[in-house]
Amino acid sequence: METSLASEIHASAFVIDANGELALGQVPFTGISALQSFEDVRRSGLTALSYTIGSWGPTVPLSYESVLADLARWHGHLNRYRDRIRLATRAQDIQDAKREGRLALIFNIQDASIIGSDLSILDLLYGLGVRQIQLTYNSRNLIGDGCTERTEAGLSDFGVAVVRRLNELQVLIDLSHCGRRTTLDAVEISSCPVACTHTAARRLRDIPRNKTDEEVRAVAAGGGVIGVLAVPSFVTDKPRATIEDVLGHIDYLVDLIGVDHVGIGTDRGVSRESITREEYWEWLAPLGFKPEVAPPWPPGVEGFESAAELLRLTEGLIRRGYSVEDTTKILGGNFLRLYRQTLG
Repeated sequence: METSLASEIHASAFVIDANGELALGQVPFTGISALQSFEDVRRSGLTALSYTIGSWGPTVPLSYESVLADLARWHGHLNRYRDRIRLATRAQDIQDAKREGRLALIFNIQDASIIGSDLSILDLLYGLGVRQIQLTYNSRNLIGDGCTERTEAGLSDFGVAVVRRLNELQVLIDLSHCGRRTTLDAVEISSCPVACTHTAARRLRDIPRNKTDEEVRAVAAGGGVIGVLAVPSFVTDKPRATIEDVLGHIDYLVDLIGVDHVGIGTDRGVSRESITREEYWEWLAPLGFKPEVAPPWPPGVEGFESAAELLRLTEGLIRRGYSVEDTTKILGGNFLRLYRQTLG
């Protein structure tokens, strides 16, 4: 009965992964065929996925060059697989994708340092379809401090200008990797709701990458959404994480800020990684994770190894007593509302 109800809810809901990966030839999914990738999408029940541009490939991850090369590659994919995927630049595109049976892709950038000190590059990214931008990655840039910096400098004057320009462009501001002060500054300065698309509760797992109660409350008070991820070392200090750990973070955040401000941002691929442990660490090294926040091997949690298993999360929510309405909000309704408020 529980599985049947979960399947019905999952099939009818807008299921949105606010930070995930679709495997179409890029590291660490080079062994995944397009056919397998789209079969995993079907299993996942996803309506929309926010894909990180520029994190993969032969060039330096999260660099200006890698972002432009990846944008070119993905616009090619959008044309080649137009019967399977479509670009989402506004909330209506996500709703249309649900009706069409296609996967909506929201392009995101996870480190705004690629703009250097030139605000006009934000306009370029917007023109190429990017609608979600994270102000910092783990370390400091010209905009503000990331979550692993030793200081708490917050947003710079330039960072304030970036926030205001993103508001004008109607681009969602993501604060997942930002430091505490940078996060609080951005919430205060932004005229639009913001998000932490892929994070977890620091009260349950005390690492710099996770968000404090203060940050979570501030984002929610501004109308924003916190997306819970499925990265083992971010949700527990146990040797092996399970889907129950992910559900525990959802429970905690719902109790703290209310169900209207909690969603999903798995920080995982729809397909499982196809590379070895050694290849995985080699790929991850240039991203500069410090030991206390480095993603582990294997990268998936037990029972939720990839976003293809999203139905199991729905089953877990029902098992924990969430209503149909609240389950659909967490699965994607809250992020759809946020995209409507920010992207238009």
